Amino acid sequence: MEIKNYIKIVNDFLPYSALSSLLQWVNLENNKFEKAKVITNGKDKILEDIRKVGNFSFNHNSKSKTEIHWCRFLSYYFSQLCKKYENDLKVKTTVNNLTDLIFLKYQNGGHYKIHSDHCGKAPRTLSIIYLLNNDYEGGELIFKSPDEKDELIKIKKPNTAVIWPSNFLYPHQVNPIKKGLRYSIVSWAV
Repeated sequence: MEIKNYIKIVNDFLPYSALSSLLQWVNLENNKFEKAKVITNGKDKILEDIRKVGNFSFNHNSKSKTEIHWCRFLSYYFSQLCKKYENDLKVKTTVNNLTDLIFLKYQNGGHYKIHSDHCGKAPRTLSIIYLLNNDYEGGELIFKSPDEKDELIKIKKPNTAVIWPSNFLYPHQVNPIKKGLRYSIVSWAV
């Protein structure tokens, strides 16, 4: 099987009514976004030449009932996605739970250079990105070959979930935003 066959794309991931409510809620939470960091040499750092995006982590321990609702709702859908991934590909991962649910907001010039998601400080098995909207220019999610020479897959469709192994064989990037706002949610299975 080709390596790109382990990148699974699920269109129409959530009911559109849920997606609409989710986007409305995240717009109300605009003040919670902060500059995203990258892990380099085992430390978290803000390096906007590598990653320029706002992020907002939400979890089950929030004081906001709405935030708890969305955390539980998305955790359920993402967990089901992991199970479907294993069943469809007939693979068994060592996934026990999800770590982090993080909203990402890319504004003009926002990007994330080529990278893979697994590292010593954050060992991950599967990566998930859920693309919420497409009313922006640029901002495509690009998967490249392990040697980073060939483009394998380009994704921009809204209400699309993407799941793949977090390891070094799956380098990916988000192209710079030219106009508008790009919203997505990331999570990892460990």
